[in-house]
Amino acid sequence: DLGKMRFVSNSSYYNRKEVTGYEGTNYDLSFYQGLGWPDAFNHGSTYIPVQFKNGAIYPLLDNKGVHLPPGATNYRSPNTIKNNQESMTQEFRLESTDPTSRFTWTAGAFWQLTREYSLEEIHDPNQDQFLQAIFSPINPGDVVNSLNMFGEATLPNGDNYYNRNIAHDRQIAGFGEVSYKLTDEWKVILGGRYSKSSFNLSHFADGPLNYGQSTYPDPKDPTNLIPGTVLSGATENKFTPKAGVAWQATSTDLYYFTYAQGYRAGGSNAPLPPFCHDGLNAAGYPKGAPGTYKSDTTQSFEVGAKNNLSNKFRLASSVYYIKWQDIQQSVYISGGCGLQFTDNLGTAVAKGFDVQADMILGSFNIEAALGYTDARFSKDSKNSLALKGDAISGQAAINGAPGVNPPWTASVGAQYNFTLSERDAFARLDYQYTRGSSWLAPVQDPNSAQYTANAGVNISPSISSSKFMQARAGLTLGDWQASLFIDNLLNAHPITNYERTFTDAYNPANATNSVPLPQYNQYTFRPMTVGLSVSYRH
Repeated sequence: DLGKMRFVSNSSYYNRKEVTGYEGTNYDLSFYQGLGWPDAFNHGSTYIPVQFKNGAIYPLLDNKGVHLPPGATNYRSPNTIKNNQESMTQEFRLESTDPTSRFTWTAGAFWQLTREYSLEEIHDPNQDQFLQAIFSPINPGDVVNSLNMFGEATLPNGDNYYNRNIAHDRQIAGFGEVSYKLTDEWKVILGGRYSKSSFNLSHFADGPLNYGQSTYPDPKDPTNLIPGTVLSGATENKFTPKAGVAWQATSTDLYYFTYAQGYRAGGSNAPLPPFCHDGLNAAGYPKGAPGTYKSDTTQSFEVGAKNNLSNKFRLASSVYYIKWQDIQQSVYISGGCGLQFTDNLGTAVAKGFDVQADMILGSFNIEAALGYTDARFSKDSKNSLALKGDAISGQAAINGAPGVNPPWTASVGAQYNFTLSERDAFARLDYQYTRGSSWLAPVQDPNSAQYTANAGVNISPSISSSKFMQARAGLTLGDWQASLFIDNLLNAHPITNYERTFTDAYNPANATNSVPLPQYNQYTFRPMTVGLSVSYRH
């Protein structure tokens, strides 16, 4: 406390270690089944030409499931992913505290350092035995194994794929905001933030499915590739202003307008393996995926209101328009690759509104919300990777998934508070609705460079509208509260997202029934779940 102002110091430290994984067998099978064709050898996907031992082996994987040949029905290659995050932040802030002043202000400085470590491995100690079970060499004398097909044997620890990334993100910034009351009802706000951010990535890959160790150009001779760790990074400076006006019409009714600019820091991409070169070239990246991508920026305009009627009915509403430039989006490389990277893909506009309402009717509390979002590209991006009108994809857009946000969302919840045996009790019901996307993601758009036609037939599942209901009832027992809950009360199973294996890019057949259609893994809600939760507060 410094009299008419206050000094605040906020320090934080965050550390998380996580181990997850996926079924790497599906990834391996979809890759292997493309190597038995002559065209695979012509494009450098295998060091020695091989062929399927017999026609019955093909396909190993399609939309009907997994088909393992006799003698290899127990083949598995599980995947593990280790993710470690460590972050430190420090903020210093000075704030005005004089309630009689027409001026209120805040000024401060911010510092952050984040280290992220990820290691992805596919464990396949039996890779050579499996390759020998499905392939035979075309040239007499050739031996089918990892070394001869990919230039490297399975790693000593049994991995056929090893991908390690160590990233650092640093940021230092100064910020300030001032508001001035023109009258008791009208207030103007001005603010800004200047930041310097940097990021770097240390990438190392190894294993047969990476065709050996990662490489980088020799600084003395760029045509000579040196195996080892690949480094990339960049530094950015950004200024983001903010301005607004607020009208306190009554003690319970506020209306406001805000303009603000924002940004999301850039980052680095790990290089893609050699078998992605054809797909990268087709997508307009003949030199490979970019080593870095820059920040994307937004300009947002928002008009809103907050109204309170006798503390019985409260309403919050807003309408917004956001112009989004240099959008960071995942670029999915289809065909024989099936991997992705991040690049800046042009311009989009996001517009919509949201309304939230709370109402108290005696012992009943009712909450409701309605939102609409239209977030789409407003111009064609480079290389036609995303086209005007395509929907923006979110973080769920992996492995060919659209990952788009629903345009309409609605929810309503009702709670009844009562007394049971002289103890506080409640019963509550919540309902949520989301509407399936009205627009195609780039991977679903037949005119986009990211689209995969699946042998001329688009069998991509559509993202369904969904309804989700929860029920809960509880009783307070002193410092304890026990409640019975039922999640997914309707036991609904809509398709909320999906991902796919990549298609066989080297199959010479043109007939639909001769080319295996990709396997789709669909995501939905967890089935109806009944449980009991107990909490203690003292």
